[in-house]
Amino acid sequence: MLLSVSYNRSTRWLIRGILLGWLLSKFLSYRLWLPERSFPLLPVADLFHSIPPIVQVILFGLSVATLLISLFMPHRKLLILLLLLEILSCLFDQNRWQPWEYFFLFTIAAAALLRDAHALRSAWITLLGGLYFFSGLYKINNGFIHDVWQQLLLHRWLHIHTSNTWLLRAGYGIGCVEMLAGIALLLPGFRKQAALLLLFLHVVILWVLGPLG
Repeated sequence: MLLSVSYNRSTRWLIRGILLGWLLSKFLSYRLWLPERSFPLLPVADLFHSIPPIVQVILFGLSVATLLISLFMPHRKLLILLLLLEILSCLFDQNRWQPWEYFFLFTIAAAALLRDAHALRSAWITLLGGLYFFSGLYKINNGFIHDVWQQLLLHRWLHIHTSNTWLLRAGYGIGCVEMLAGIALLLPGFRKQAALLLLFLHVVILWVLGPLG
């Protein structure tokens, strides 16, 4: 059954948007998915060392081809095939288990396995809420305060050169705000406000890391 039969138009475009994001991520990190590179492979089991490297190249090509086809023809069976290809490819190297790879795997798995549009929407909201909650939780550590808050944001971006204790501690607020936004996504009454806040945070991130930052 085609996804177009099960889901409304907006959901179909969301699925295509996720697939497009996954495809772009694969192209930007293409060296990660090929056996020939400067850092070694780290398979989940020793038996993968005996498999010819060309198999990984084939898996990468099939995955990209499946992504491209699914963009125009988002068939449920194609999405399941895509998931299998990605999981098999990741078994060859644990470095491929990146956070964005997990995110795409789970969001597309929900689209492939859930036939009810409401259930799919709920699953995606839960995934996003968990993503932002744990992303914020990860930021509450000394490494983030020193490397990102103090060095990147205060020193390099805002040109504030200070070691004031309270100003440095204010950096923990970024993680707390992101955690609260993740929780708010799960609450219907606060979902719109949380989405706007997260969009603002992403705009700031793009500003900081872009040519103007």
